[in-house]
Amino acid sequence: MWIVLGLWRLRGALRSPCIASDSKTNVVLSPERLVACDWEGNMGCNGGVPHLAWDYMEAFGLPTDECEPYVSDKGAVPKCPGKCADGSLMTKYKSKLLSTKHYATEEAIQEALMTDGPLEAAFDVYQDFMTYKSGVYQHTTGGMLGGHAVKLVGWGVDETSGLKFWTVANSWTTTWGEKGFFRIQRGVNMCNFESGIVAGQASVSNNEVADAVTETSLIADA
Repeated sequence: MWIVLGLWRLRGALRSPCIASDSKTNVVLSPERLVACDWEGNMGCNGGVPHLAWDYMEAFGLPTDECEPYVSDKGAVPKCPGKCADGSLMTKYKSKLLSTKHYATEEAIQEALMTDGPLEAAFDVYQDFMTYKSGVYQHTTGGMLGGHAVKLVGWGVDETSGLKFWTVANSWTTTWGEKGFFRIQRGVNMCNFESGIVAGQASVSNNEVADAVTETSLIADA
């Protein structure tokens, strides 16, 4: 059970067309596509399995956020669209075949971040996380509410407490937490955070996104 509406707001965790193409392809991919169209084991705003979302990106690809903007933030998921909202042609960007990987250790996660960019993280959310404002989050009180998928972007050590932390982009707007980000204790698998790291590689060829599908209309994939 996932507690958030914007489960797949990973904007950048497809690692990363910009990095993989040496900055020649720089697009923001559509999380709405996963919410509205990926129903092979996933359930839109009612949750799903992160690894299956990567399987979808590998098989079908995602359009850009401009083509298919996020509109499911209130919990109402529209029908999988057959064309871009902005009237442009639909180009879909895939992850590389069989590139989806789970990162199981702190060192492997750090190396992947340095080499290829942001990772997807899934962790258990407890009641005290809902009142997070700033600092390094450590679960102390309250029951578990569900799960949450977020984007892991970096790490560091807090100068005040000395705690090691991960830096994470949330999807609850920039008014939440540390301007939309939060820090969670690193190296102790806080709330199973380090158990739920997964990502795939962007598919690129000749500095362009390979396997991109451009079409004037699209039959729903799922």
